[in-house]
Amino acid sequence: MRIFVVVCAWLLLAPPRVAAAAEGAADAGAAEPDSGAPSGDASPDAAAAPDASPTPPRPAQAADGERPGRPPARPISPAVPAGSPVSVKQGAPPRSAWPIESVLRPQTIPAGYLRLTVSTAALLTAPSYRSATGRAYGNSYQAGATMTMGATDRVEFSTYVPKILCGGSGAVNACSDYARFNGAGFGFVFGVARTRAVQVALGVNLDVALTNPFTVEAWASGSAKLLLEDHVALALGLSASHWIDPPPFYDPIADTAYGFVEVDLQLARHLLAWSALEPSAPFGHSDQRRLGARGGLTWTFENAAELGASGGVYSVLPRRPEDLWVPGGSVIVSLRVWL
Repeated sequence: MRIFVVVCAWLLLAPPRVAAAAEGAADAGAAEPDSGAPSGDASPDAAAAPDASPTPPRPAQAADGERPGRPPARPISPAVPAGSPVSVKQGAPPRSAWPIESVLRPQTIPAGYLRLTVSTAALLTAPSYRSATGRAYGNSYQAGATMTMGATDRVEFSTYVPKILCGGSGAVNACSDYARFNGAGFGFVFGVARTRAVQVALGVNLDVALTNPFTVEAWASGSAKLLLEDHVALALGLSASHWIDPPPFYDPIADTAYGFVEVDLQLARHLLAWSALEPSAPFGHSDQRRLGARGGLTWTFENAAELGASGGVYSVLPRRPEDLWVPGGSVIVSLRVWL
C-alpha cells in the first residue's frame, strides 16, 4: 500500500518539475550571450578599451571612453573606485609621444599641454646711434615670460610679457617710459595642414606697440615647416602688423611686412642648431627696409625642458640717417618647460 501511494505521488508531482527545469534551462541559454561572450556586433574598440592608451576619444565614443548605449566596461584598476579623481590629463598624449628632436615636432603643442618660457635678453645698441632728438640710445637688459596652452592638437593660445623686469643705460633705451611694456600681448596659432613632410599654420596676435602714448598693434601671420631630412627642416614665414591710431611720428612704420627663412639642423638627438634671415619693410616705405640675421643653439632635456641661446643683429644693411629703426643686436637666453 505504501509503495502504491509513493508511486502515485511521484507520477502527480514529477511533470511540473521537469517542465520547470526545461524552462529554466531555456532561460539560461537565452541569457548567456548577454552575460558571457560578446555578441557578433561587438566592436574591437570596446574590447580593447581597458588597455587603450590615453589618447583623445573619437567622435563615435563618449567623453569617458565608453560607446553610447553600451554598458560601462570593467574599470581599468579595481583599486580605483568609480568617480574618484584622476590626476592624468584627459586627452593629453603621453610625454614619450612628444619628440625630443626639434625638427620632428609639430608647430603647435598637443591638447592639454602647457608650455612656460622664461627668457632674458640683452639689447645692445650701436654706440654711435643718436635718437631723433640727438640723445644717446643706450643698452637695455630685460627678463620676461610666455605661457602657451594647447587647446586642441592644432590650436594653441599664448600670452606674453617680454619685459617683466627691465633696466638700461643712457638717456633713452628700450626700458624707457615710452617703451616699457612694448611687445606684451596675446594671440593664437591654428595648424591648418600637418603631415610629416609639410606643416602650415596661421596666427593672429594683439600686443602693445608703444607704452606711451599707448598704442596697440595687430598681427596676422602664416608659417610653414618643411622636413627635408630626418635631421634637417626649413621654416618659412610671412606676417604683417598694423598700428591702431599711431602717433604721427610713427606713421611711416605703422604698417609693416615681415618675413623669415630659417634652417634647423638637428646635430644630435638633444641638440639643435638654427640660423635665420628676417627681412622687413613698412608698406609703401621700402627705404626703411631691414634684413635681420640670427642664429642659436637649443638643448632638450628629454621631454620636459629645453634650454636655448641665440644672438643676432637687427639688420645687416647699412643704415641711413633718415631710417627709423635702431641699429644694434641682441643676445637671448631662454628656458622652456612643458607641463
